Amino acid sequence: MRYFPPFVETISDVPEYLTGVHKLSESITRLTAVSKKEKITILLADDDLDDCEFFEEAMGELEQKTKLNCVHDGAELLAYLKKEKSLKPDIIFLDINMPSIDGLECLKEIRKEKSMNDIPVVMFTTSTNPEHVITAYEKGANLFWSKPESHDELMSMTKKIFSLNWDLHPPKNGKANFVVE
Repeated sequence: MRYFPPFVETISDVPEYLTGVHKLSESITRLTAVSKKEKITILLADDDLDDCEFFEEAMGELEQKTKLNCVHDGAELLAYLKKEKSLKPDIIFLDINMPSIDGLECLKEIRKEKSMNDIPVVMFTTSTNPEHVITAYEKGANLFWSKPESHDELMSMTKKIFSLNWDLHPPKNGKANFVVE
């Protein structure tokens, strides 16, 4: 029997979930440990250089100061995290479809490491494949976010993500607010 997270009774329920049945709560606006920091260190793992540039431009426009580090494949991500332990990111944005090691396998490795297990991981991807959503949930992602199509959408969603109380979004916390829309 196939296991589904509590919010999905069958695989056919996932597309409905993705279309907005469960939206990110507008009421979650409390400042968090991440957003209280003077500067948030972000690690973006994405093989698409245009998407990295798009993300970097948006981070530069936020009121919240950020330091963005980019890696371009799964092997580079895991090597960075193991090598740069003193530069542990405050949050990881992780693409699924990357060369060498995909984002879902990277997520599994990140969650195995006690020193990295507390880092919020946002799956940041063009994929809306229901299996990817389920697998990301099962492997311990904090949020699943389909890449926005516009600069304004990216800015809006990034502000929401940085204002989240991450204590309310631990891995495998249930259905509420797993997919960011």
